[in-house]
Amino acid sequence: MPEEMPTAAETAARLLDPSFSPQAFTPQGADSSVRANTIWHGSFEALKKVGLRQGTAVRARDLTAVLSGRHVRTGAPVLPAGEVFDLTFKAPNSLSFLWSRLAPSQRADIEDALLDCSALMLTRLTADHPVINGIRPARSLVASLVLHAVGTLSAADGKIPPMLHVHCFLFAVLDETGALTQPDEATLYDEEILTQCDTLGEEALAQRMVGLGHSIIPTAGNAEHSFEVAGVPQELLDDHELWQNTGCAVASLD
Repeated sequence: MPEEMPTAAETAARLLDPSFSPQAFTPQGADSSVRANTIWHGSFEALKKVGLRQGTAVRARDLTAVLSGRHVRTGAPVLPAGEVFDLTFKAPNSLSFLWSRLAPSQRADIEDALLDCSALMLTRLTADHPVINGIRPARSLVASLVLHAVGTLSAADGKIPPMLHVHCFLFAVLDETGALTQPDEATLYDEEILTQCDTLGEEALAQRMVGLGHSIIPTAGNAEHSFEVAGVPQELLDDHELWQNTGCAVASLD
């Protein structure tokens, strides 16, 4: 029998599993105060239509409602039926390694930078490209950003380094009439467009790292990322066996 599709509540629970959050890696004895690793993203106009506010933390109850296409308070249908797009913004391996060696306060700066830069990536994707019927860009969007610091938790996979990545769940875009509509799938999965937006987000992330006092090394050619953080041993970055288990366990929510 075919595997059953997860419910909206199951998907929300998997995405917001605290064992995936950066706080799951807080060193023993360090300040373990809880801080948000999730935000709702979009304009006031777009988010108001589903009962949300920009920059607030993503709660399981609200995420379940939005995944179901409903207003988070009234339960009324407000979002178009169709696919929810998970566009993952992944940090360079060297940045994830650096993050794992820093104190919690310094980690928080990197976490904030990743959320901000993934929001920028998503904004530019919808504002600069024809996500409305494949013809024109959108006025805004409704999206949730969830930062994870781990790939897979399978004990059988051996040693697994923390891997920082942001799940950018794009639910709808706001068209010129002020209506929420499903974004154009072909545009969202256009490799050239995705590469442009990822590069834009990474450029902003590199600038943030420099601002935080870290040196970066631009990469070229067929490198997966446009930069790496200086000081991380190259032999560690080249250890493919170490990094092969970092595929996120919730990357495929279908």
